[in-house]
Amino acid sequence: MDSGRHHGRWRAVLCLFVPLLTSCMVFGQESAPAGRDLADASLEELMNVEVYSASKHLQSVREAPAFVTIVTAEEIRNYGYRTLADIIRAVPGFYVTYNRNYSFLGTQGFSRPGDYNSRILLLVDGHRMNDVIYEYAMIGPELPLDVDLIERVEVIRGPGSSLYGTSAFFGVVNIVTRSGRGMGTEVSAEGASFGTGKGRVTYGHAFRRWDVLLSGSFYGSAGQTLCFPEFDTPENNNGIARGLDDESARNFLLKASYGHFNVQGVYGSREKGVPTASFGTIFGDPRERTTDERAYIDLSYDRSFGSWDVHGRAYLDNYRYDGTYPYAAGGSSVLNLDQALGEWWGSELKLSRTVHEKHLITGGIEFRDNFHQDQRNYDVDPYAVYLHEDHSSTLWAFYLQDEFAITRKVSLNLGVRHDHYTNLDATNPRLALILRPWERTTLKLVAGEAFRAPNAYETYNTLQVQKLNPALHVESIRTAEVVAEQWLGRSLRLSASAHKDDIDGLISPAVDPSDGESFFANDQRMRGQGFQLQLDGKLNNGVEGRASYSYEDENTNELLSNLPRNLAKLSLTVPLFRRRLSTGWEAQYTSPQRTLAGNYLGGFAIANLTMLARNLGKHAGFSLSLYNLFDKRYADPGGYEHLQDALQQDGRSFRLKLVYRF
Repeated sequence: MDSGRHHGRWRAVLCLFVPLLTSCMVFGQESAPAGRDLADASLEELMNVEVYSASKHLQSVREAPAFVTIVTAEEIRNYGYRTLADIIRAVPGFYVTYNRNYSFLGTQGFSRPGDYNSRILLLVDGHRMNDVIYEYAMIGPELPLDVDLIERVEVIRGPGSSLYGTSAFFGVVNIVTRSGRGMGTEVSAEGASFGTGKGRVTYGHAFRRWDVLLSGSFYGSAGQTLCFPEFDTPENNNGIARGLDDESARNFLLKASYGHFNVQGVYGSREKGVPTASFGTIFGDPRERTTDERAYIDLSYDRSFGSWDVHGRAYLDNYRYDGTYPYAAGGSSVLNLDQALGEWWGSELKLSRTVHEKHLITGGIEFRDNFHQDQRNYDVDPYAVYLHEDHSSTLWAFYLQDEFAITRKVSLNLGVRHDHYTNLDATNPRLALILRPWERTTLKLVAGEAFRAPNAYETYNTLQVQKLNPALHVESIRTAEVVAEQWLGRSLRLSASAHKDDIDGLISPAVDPSDGESFFANDQRMRGQGFQLQLDGKLNNGVEGRASYSYEDENTNELLSNLPRNLAKLSLTVPLFRRRLSTGWEAQYTSPQRTLAGNYLGGFAIANLTMLARNLGKHAGFSLSLYNLFDKRYADPGGYEHLQDALQQDGRSFRLKLVYRF
């Protein structure tokens, strides 16, 4: 199959769909309730903001059967977050590493090299973003959504496969986007360190029963000059990578609503220069780069019929990856192309109903047809093919959940889901007992299971390994967690959680002793436990902040790399001049981490500062952010593809952002 031909077909389908999008004008996702600006809400009101992704319907944080963190649009502005990676990095118990190409998410002490964030499920307004090749959850500039369009981010910790199936292994992150109501036309421009610039134009409007939002963003960066001692030879420019860290991205969003109908269309493309000479490529060659393209169209319908609430969804998705890798060949070089194309469509029908005033029953069925899961790898000249795999698969799943209000102070959440793939099955339950013994106290006892199915990369790709493993099966996790939430007055809330994990069948490269060849196998088992403390506060004068500490410990047959046992975070927003100006301070500490080579990288603390002016006159605002304020030198562990054991991270940098509203 010619992937370019199918890619052209996708673009044609998208172009045909655009007139339908603009004529239907349909948005109003079930997960984005209307309400007043969360910037004006008290802490108690924020803690009762309704979240969607914990139970697939709207409920307060207190009622949710999980430990939930919400990051609002106001926090994104106050702290100058540029990407979803920045947002998640600030969430208690989570950490992010960067390999100068992609950002990788870690939680509960787990972030395995090369897992492509496949153990966290990422949603945008309830739409699944993990692709069907790598199950990759995009959190950097490759995410096809501008952070300025985010209303809030819901972070649901714990196994979520009882509702969502694969990849909801450690949790679910759901991005809720803004609506067009009250927005008008908004233009923003940014300038930042390393020759970085960005522009955005957004239009939003609500009239009668219509709500429309259109937005386009463009981003570019020249990157910075980096030094890698592992390549410190004259023929490698003494290890200096200059002009190799560039990046560009563009994304578009259209969403609209009319009555009970909803539509959302997203397109994004990002190209990144790779300065690390990964996979043994030629150091300093500007041809090494990757391109990721992601698009989808999502149509949904929400309506109540008597005592039944009905939600229907149908979608068409596309993911494309292109990597170019120059290798030395004798006295010259050869260019290797690595490609992946995923195309899929699916549908979901969900019904919910309250029975006997005590049971809220939610049930649904899903179908997904992954009609292209194609992978290629070949040299251009002389032409040589190393990988040519064209595959497809299907998924059927059904789930059922009962939220039983035993008494006014005690409720029980029971859920189960069964997934049937082309070649495997998985059934995963969840149980949560929620106690409210006193008005300002909540206790949650949660136990559940989740799984991650082998993705197409692990199942069919023989580039990282030498042979396939037909016996490859799902990874599974069993988790038990205790969550306690206590209000201290009306302005402070203390949260504590402790969890214990039992992970079985982790997929990782192994070696067959009979022939010495490598393959992917379910050969690891891991036990983990940890706890987290979190204090949230918001005073009447507008001062607000969050402090957290988390500790993780893992027991395996080998020491895990990229495991910081201790994470500590502090954020504080202080309004000035009658709240027309504010300062947002952040400090984040990460304890030492082990590298793949067995070395330890020192712990580090990073401080960030943002000055935000909301209103200059009636229409304008600006912000100035300083990242890594004290210019701390630190590094993240390298991956299997790197000669470098550790990868240098950014020093001090800045961003100036201007926003104008018509």
